[in-house]
Amino acid sequence: MKVRCLGDPFDRMFGGRVFHARLAEDEVYKQVLPSMVRRVLEIDADGVPVQIAPPSSVEVIEATPEEWASLREEGYELHGTPPP
Repeated sequence: MKVRCLGDPFDRMFGGRVFHARLAEDEVYKQVLPSMVRRVLEIDADGVPVQIAPPSSVEVIEATPEEWASLREEGYELHGTPPP
């Protein structure tokens, strides 16, 4: 999927750039509560994986219906047009 991160601090850090993204396990959460899994949005910022936790606001540029639904289920504030 492709997303644009909205709101501070991401807007300042990334200047409205569009990133390829995926849902991944939250590495910090996994270390604190290994028995629980939380998924976060992970973007590739110039070769560095950056995890963005919900309820962050993202503009979804391109996603499948399943990806859109997964983002909503995880608690992200979604902007953009849902896929058909």
